[in-house]
Amino acid sequence: MKQDSPWYRADIEGLRGIAVLSVVFFHFDYQWFSGGALGVDMFFVISGFLITSLIVREQKQNTFSLSEFWSRRIRRILPALTVFMLAISLYMYSENPPFSSFENVGEAITTQSVFVSNIYFLHTVNLLEPANSTRPEPLTHTWSLSVEEQFYVIFPLLLIILLSYSRNITITGLAVVTTTSFIFFIYLTELDPFGNFPFSDHVYLNIIGGFYMFPARAWELLLGSLGALVAIRLSPKGARALSASGALLIGVGLIVTIILPGWERTLPVLGTLFIIIANTSSETPVKKFLSWSPLVWVGSISYSLYLWHWPIYQFYREAHGYAEVPLHRSIGLLIVSLTIAAISYEFVEKPFLKKKNWNRKKVYLFGIGAMIITALAGIVIQLSS
Repeated sequence: MKQDSPWYRADIEGLRGIAVLSVVFFHFDYQWFSGGALGVDMFFVISGFLITSLIVREQKQNTFSLSEFWSRRIRRILPALTVFMLAISLYMYSENPPFSSFENVGEAITTQSVFVSNIYFLHTVNLLEPANSTRPEPLTHTWSLSVEEQFYVIFPLLLIILLSYSRNITITGLAVVTTTSFIFFIYLTELDPFGNFPFSDHVYLNIIGGFYMFPARAWELLLGSLGALVAIRLSPKGARALSASGALLIGVGLIVTIILPGWERTLPVLGTLFIIIANTSSETPVKKFLSWSPLVWVGSISYSLYLWHWPIYQFYREAHGYAEVPLHRSIGLLIVSLTIAAISYEFVEKPFLKKKNWNRKKVYLFGIGAMIITALAGIVIQLSS
């Protein structure tokens, strides 16, 4: 959402900053953020809230258009992602010998070009390996982008159908879908009817399904959607209490040591939802903190930072024989990641969002072209291996 928009909320941008830093710190093996992978779950709630708020607002004004909605998503997602994937493709293609350490990068690029990399990684990545294990794939983090894009395709259709009836039916319908997704998620990640430990193949496949599959992740996005639809009036005292509770849940979630998160995901998910709801109409200490300009700045570049940080870290580790990365070096890599993300934001993300002479036809042609080019880049890498 643009900063000059009347609907812009600096505290939500700050929440994005917390979420992306949590993921980065986790990936860079900062021990005090052992639950930092749950920052992705925070992103899902934020996305669900913002997208639903936008659709409902435009629906009330009779200005909503599915083609325009998807056009905005193309402009928001594809430019930075295309530059990123082409840069990774060039790096991998120029390696001598090629693929000295990494496997299946071409397949990952090709599947991500059509936003199904989460399905690809479901069958290829061992989630029981730690984040800093030997020879991890440099594009595994793109699974979450595929989940979000699948949501952007399916959810507006569902919401428009429900909104054509009444607000109560819309809320009830989304609540049913949310509950169904959550039950599916719990079934996959928490229930082992055979009592097997260590995990059997059957149980392990269930768990990684709960991690990667859109139906098992939809409840997080949909909780954000429900937060945008359910108007909750809170007193200033109630808002402060709810936002403080949300901050506590996020804090506990991010420091809980996890391997494959199951029920722990509910902590940052509910925490993020509580903060968004509490700060919608009230000023709270948490809102003031989240509106702190450095956090807001990190939130503004969070998409590019999320894209770039993981391969930067893995390429560094490859170049140094996968030795343990000392703290001062990982801080340096963080600075490099922030710098590249800021450049990507300023010179790729913002210019495409601000292009005023792009009609929908041009946007869609760009989107189709970008997907074809990145898919071909992935195929070229596969054939070169």
